[in-house]
Amino acid sequence: MSDSESDPDYQPSYSSQSASSSDESSSHSEEDGRPIQPRAPTPTSNWYQSDGSRQKQFPLDIQPGINVPNDCDSELSIYRLFLTEDVMDLMVNMTNCYANKTLTLNRVTRNMRLSKWTDCTPEEMLKFLGLLIYMGLKKLPRISDYWSKNILYESKVCRQVMSRNRFELLLRCWHFEDTIFLGPSHADRLIRIRRFLELLTKNFHNVKTPGEYVTIDESMVAFRGRISFMQYIPGKRHKYGIKLFKLCDDDGYALDIIVYEGKTANRQDSVATDVVMKLCQPYLGVGRSVVTDNFYTSVDLAKKLLDNNTHLIGTLRKNRKGLPKKVIQEKLKKGEMIAMENSDGILVLKWKDKREVFALSTKHSIGFVSCKSKRNPNKTVLKPSTIADYNKHKCSIDLSDQLASYSSPARRNIRWFQKLAVDLLFSTAVTNAYITYKKHKNLHSKTYTITKFRENLCLQMLGIKDSNPAESSLRQPEHKFSKSLLTDHRSRLVRRRCIHCYEKHRSAGFSALEARNKTKKVNTVCLKCPSQPSVCAECYGEIHTQITKRM
Repeated sequence: MSDSESDPDYQPSYSSQSASSSDESSSHSEEDGRPIQPRAPTPTSNWYQSDGSRQKQFPLDIQPGINVPNDCDSELSIYRLFLTEDVMDLMVNMTNCYANKTLTLNRVTRNMRLSKWTDCTPEEMLKFLGLLIYMGLKKLPRISDYWSKNILYESKVCRQVMSRNRFELLLRCWHFEDTIFLGPSHADRLIRIRRFLELLTKNFHNVKTPGEYVTIDESMVAFRGRISFMQYIPGKRHKYGIKLFKLCDDDGYALDIIVYEGKTANRQDSVATDVVMKLCQPYLGVGRSVVTDNFYTSVDLAKKLLDNNTHLIGTLRKNRKGLPKKVIQEKLKKGEMIAMENSDGILVLKWKDKREVFALSTKHSIGFVSCKSKRNPNKTVLKPSTIADYNKHKCSIDLSDQLASYSSPARRNIRWFQKLAVDLLFSTAVTNAYITYKKHKNLHSKTYTITKFRENLCLQMLGIKDSNPAESSLRQPEHKFSKSLLTDHRSRLVRRRCIHCYEKHRSAGFSALEARNKTKKVNTVCLKCPSQPSVCAECYGEIHTQITKRM
């Protein structure tokens, strides 16, 4: 029990107990053989000696948990709580809209891949997204390598799900808003992904109710293209990219996301205060505690949260406005702490460890707690209770980013909104689905990792029933021999070379040019095969009919 708890009249502003957050330094209460003498600061302006009597207490009125229907038994059913029909319809409609407008406004020849465009469906879009997850699980140098027959890269999964041309065409036309007539100077910088982001974050909010502590911090989506709101943060793993402000629960579940758009002229508060109040808006007024780092923490933010019955805990920069000068300027020895509080119950403290640490809390009074050393589990160190609680809850953002980094399908891309969508769908949403699935199934085993979750999710999205990809095969639809539906600019049926005859000539040793010259052109296709390949009647009877009989 600390001195402040045992004696109600005891009002220290310093502590002679020493504590260290560093595992390399040892605790001590004397320096140079002389005991450390506590010294009490005098009140300055509205700041007083801290005694814990001014802190406000808010009743905690929440019921944390997940909101998952009982029939959600698989990884895909949990993921579809985030990838809802509204999100799928938005992607399908905007992708079709972009492709059709591009066909209308641009000159497209019959040899171009875009000339063979057909509107995609939600089922095809789901398989397209499943292939993107698969590409994160199995990394290859280029996208085309997933359809390569090279012995180093050969994979039957992608070829059986979708043709390479169709996949690359969908990737080119993958859009989230009808912005084909908008220029780069549009007022809303996030117009290309605004609706998609709002729908996705709404689903994040609906699936889970957070507990007492929520954490706010920034994250980066790696991007080096030309974009007006690209950020440079040297302390991050990806120094250049799009900055995200994330609100997370203690287990790493992302509750809400704000994309930083750059400076705005009509902002009333600072960027940090405005971000915190926007992210926490649905969770205020019920006694929660918000944990922030020194970029966000300020006296002004603490007052705004206290007005909404919410506590604030965080580290602090010493150049913030409104801080007590006595705390900022006082010289401390290692292990000492000085703290003052104002009439609103906002505690500001400085603790000397290896260096000076400033912190702010509206929930704690002064005092030390014992914590286990990270490097030496058998050793305990003493830390201020504010610092200990901050360290305990602040790591949720790091946990979320760590889970999102495993098997990520992110690739170099010149389109920033697609790069951001990949991060939201396959990093944040998949991480949230993994956390939700483990809570729903009550799984505590460490063997069920997020990589295993991605593997099962990918199999279900692609329609593969067997969990062993080496032995499983996708169920082929019944084949149908018919005339081609494609016509040229003169309304004549398009004639193309039979793909099976071409393969026969190539396997016989002919060069590509010789095989093309020997292969006859036909206007007949198999309507049920992916990409509707051109096939002659003889090859259809030998190959496609035999496949149907074996099924």
